[in-house]
Amino acid sequence: MQILDFATFFARSSDVVEDDHELFQALDRLPDVSEKGPWLAGGAIRRTLMKTPLESDFDFFFASQEQFDAFGTSLKSKGAWLVSKNDHNATYKLPSKAPEPKGEDDFTPYQPEIVIQAITTKWYADLSEVLDSFDFTICQFGYDGSHLVCGDYALWDLGRRRLVPHKITYGTASLKRLLKYTKQGFTICGGGLSDFLEKIAADPSVINRETLYLD
Repeated sequence: MQILDFATFFARSSDVVEDDHELFQALDRLPDVSEKGPWLAGGAIRRTLMKTPLESDFDFFFASQEQFDAFGTSLKSKGAWLVSKNDHNATYKLPSKAPEPKGEDDFTPYQPEIVIQAITTKWYADLSEVLDSFDFTICQFGYDGSHLVCGDYALWDLGRRRLVPHKITYGTASLKRLLKYTKQGFTICGGGLSDFLEKIAADPSVINRETLYLD
């Protein structure tokens, strides 16, 4: 895994001041992430690096049941409500907030609705273990409040817009995600497709057709 100072990386790769970026404005409204968890990982970080709107959920991962419970309590204290819950995740929504006057002709920014997925499939020892569980390398991005943590080839494959399988645990869901990513402009080569099929052939139980997956 690569561990980078997120503030430095962001300053070098973006022309937007960190505090003004929608990712950090959203995180200011949510419970804190830290090196010991919770951690933010997946699509929200990838979209930030790609400079595309954060239209996906914010996916959080946890070190323990206690940490997850505290996260939910904190979310509710901030005005979020529980939308749904199953064996794999709990989904919350934090409502949008209209601008408020700060002074003459000066208003606070509009704050959009945030959809939060708190992942409960398992508890993780650290953020690296979270990223190692992801199916494609372009998903292997996480944030712990200070560091951008990436899979060894995540930045490289994201820059090439290349889909490369990493670990296939939920085959049917990963196939659906593969199709979704190709519609977003990512490509997968013949070798990548062969790797995907070989991982499933080696252990057909990973097909898991009933299991939903996240991004």
